Amino acid sequence: MDDEQNIYKESTQNIPFLQWLNQKKSNVFSQLYNYIPNNYTSPQLYPNEFIIFLGELFPPHIVRTETSNFFDVAITHIKAYPALTSLIYFVYRSNFSALPNTSLTSDGGWGCTIRACQMLLANSIIKLFGSDNINRKTVIHWFLDFYNSECPYSIHSLFTTQIIVSKNPNGSSFLPFSVVIYALTELVNKDFNRAFECHIITNKFLLNSINKPTIVFIPFTIPDEFEQRLITIFSFNLFAGMVGGSKQKAFYFFGIHHNQLLFLDPHFVRPCASSIIKFDEKDYIAKLSDIKSLRINELERSVVFSFVIHSFQELISLQELAKNVLGIDDKQLTIKREECDGFEVLEF
Repeated sequence: MDDEQNIYKESTQNIPFLQWLNQKKSNVFSQLYNYIPNNYTSPQLYPNEFIIFLGELFPPHIVRTETSNFFDVAITHIKAYPALTSLIYFVYRSNFSALPNTSLTSDGGWGCTIRACQMLLANSIIKLFGSDNINRKTVIHWFLDFYNSECPYSIHSLFTTQIIVSKNPNGSSFLPFSVVIYALTELVNKDFNRAFECHIITNKFLLNSINKPTIVFIPFTIPDEFEQRLITIFSFNLFAGMVGGSKQKAFYFFGIHHNQLLFLDPHFVRPCASSIIKFDEKDYIAKLSDIKSLRINELERSVVFSFVIHSFQELISLQELAKNVLGIDDKQLTIKREECDGFEVLEF
């Protein structure tokens, strides 16, 4: 066992009793989480309307049907179906080794922001390189729930980042999406051998050049009457997804159909992979039944957008979108406490 593993093991053992007890209660609660009713339903299918999916517009296939069942999308939107069933999907996990500095062995009931942001990064990586150029199983492996250098974007790795620790000075603080995205960006960019990098736009658009394929995250507070601009963003060819919330829950949004936002919901507890080497890829890929929807006007205001860029020309295109649609040149992007309450609470 190397020094890093020794430090990790020590950090999970020297925990104040009350914190240890509360975290053990959380672990027990997570085993019961799936019994809580989930009110989010599958989208309604509109056979004659486009599906917007990560910057692509999929037209309906000419077929005479009155169906409104989204499971018939394989018939009505033939080209959209493979895309909809290839998304990387992360949910709560149980029975992993304790997170650094904690006795937490499950994130059931509190880790939705982390899982939504992991989905944002993972699916952005796939879009950045193209599904033909990067193996999905390799990307999933990077996010598996292990404290291991082979899993650099795991929940365990997130718990080692300074920003996650510093945002919890009292042991129990709310984390907005931007904090988790910042932590993931830190994990990506500290690896100098990586094939890509991440950049966060937090104020004005200060990114003027890129050296590698780049994922750009933009935390944003949605103003009133933003629906048409949101459709413009989701239709933008460099768009790679959005994390947002509704009713104090965090989700990964990837598409629009009619007036419905399409998303993946992390609020289900599944056992973590038993091995870092052998795991079922299908357990981390979305099925049609995993896709849920909500009305655009049900979306809460605090979100993070993701975009991918490969060239200076694409950077210019993103700058123009940021200026014309997000008003980023003259709007300082800030995260206010009232915009973030209720998405995430960590106790350690």
